[in-house]
Amino acid sequence: MRSSRRRPPAAAEEALPDRGRVTALTPQRDPARVNLFVDDTFLFSLDAEVAAELGLTAGAEVDRALLERARALDVEKQVRDRALRYLAARPHARAELRRKLARGNFPPEAIDRALAWLEERGWVDDAAFARQYIQAHRAGRGARGQRRLARELRQKGVDPAVVAAALAEAFAGDDGLEEALALARSRLQRLAGVDRQTAWRRLAGFLGRRGFDPEVIAAALRRLLGEWDAE
Repeated sequence: MRSSRRRPPAAAEEALPDRGRVTALTPQRDPARVNLFVDDTFLFSLDAEVAAELGLTAGAEVDRALLERARALDVEKQVRDRALRYLAARPHARAELRRKLARGNFPPEAIDRALAWLEERGWVDDAAFARQYIQAHRAGRGARGQRRLARELRQKGVDPAVVAAALAEAFAGDDGLEEALALARSRLQRLAGVDRQTAWRRLAGFLGRRGFDPEVIAAALRRLLGEWDAE
């Protein structure tokens, strides 16, 4: 028997009735979402948790205000879920996360509310993000100096004052000399056969691109090339 539930044209789906009764909630392919029918007419799809939270079950009386709230909460839930997927992959700065969410064409106010929700739970925290980013990128083969770390964090939208505080904490009593020296030492292996002056110039350029201060670069190269001379 053919169903009496009607799906209106796409252009009409934005219109909401002043009052009505929920006649069905049918599942979508995504088990987390359902289709909402009021008076046998499809209105919109929404998250099943949002529907349950608002008491949208078959037979429930609804009005325009409740339906508008359901649609708004569903959008916010979609934004939160998208943000959580991004955060599960890696930490994000607030502005960086906002830019990614904006690509989904979500309403700006829904993005703002989702970000506030994440901040309340400590899942978006620019100060913590800056500390983690510096810790992950100040040593090893991909080590950066303070200048490059500061530039990269600002590019991700972290406030300059937050960046400065995180760098001051991470480099308290430490100018990054050991990291610069380790990088230069590993790079020197590629410069076999070049003269001392050429080696200095190339290593200085390499460390400069990594964001180390000129004073740190000079100190690291004096030590490294002193070792070279002693061999």
